[in-house]
Amino acid sequence: MSLIQKAAIFGAAGAIGHAVAPELERRGIPFRVVGRSRARLEAAFSNFPHAEIFDADLSDLRAAGAAARGVDTIIYTAGLPYPSHQLHPTLMRTTIAAAASVAAQRIVLISSVYPYGVPRAARVAETHPREPVARKGQYRKEQEDALFEAHKKGQVQGMVIRLPTGRMRTTAWLTPSSALRWRAKPRTGSARSARRTNSSTCPIPAL
Repeated sequence: MSLIQKAAIFGAAGAIGHAVAPELERRGIPFRVVGRSRARLEAAFSNFPHAEIFDADLSDLRAAGAAARGVDTIIYTAGLPYPSHQLHPTLMRTTIAAAASVAAQRIVLISSVYPYGVPRAARVAETHPREPVARKGQYRKEQEDALFEAHKKGQVQGMVIRLPTGRMRTTAWLTPSSALRWRAKPRTGSARSARRTNSSTCPIPAL
C-alpha cells in the first residue's frame, strides 16, 4: 500500500506538475490538481481518471486550506516568474498554515539547486552549505527554511527535492517517482557542479 493515499499538486499546471501527475495516475493514487486557471488544469488533466480539478489562489489561506482538505500529501510545484521570486517564502508559509489547518500530513517541496550558490567542490553533496549568491537562491533558501522549521516543530512532515535547472522547459529530466519516495536517510547528489545536481532530498530528520 502506498504511503500516499491522496495527494494535491499545488501549482499543477507547470512543467513539474505535468511530470508528477502521470506518476500518481500510474500508481492509482487519487490526486487533486490545484492552480489559478481552471481552463489550464482542465486542458492538462481532464483525461486523468484519478485527477480532481481544483482552481484556487494559493496566496489565500482559506483557498489553500480548501485545496488541501482531505489529502495527506501536498506536492508543491508552484513556480514564479523572475519579478515575483520574493513571494516564494510567503507562499510556502501559507501552504504550511493551510496544511496544518486541515491536518494534511506532508509537504513535498520541489526546489532547485540555486540555494547552494557557488559549488565548493567538484561533487556537490547535500552536506554542501546553502550559500545562495543570487536573489532567486536566497528566496528559495528562505522557502526551504520555512518548511524545515515547520517540520522541526511538528506542524507537517517536510521534504525538499532539488532538481537541476538547465532544462526547465521539458519534463524529461524529472523522475516523477522521486517526488513520491519517502526515505529514511537523505540521498546525496552526484553531479559535477551544484547547477547539475541530481534530484535529491534535503537533510532533514527521518520521516
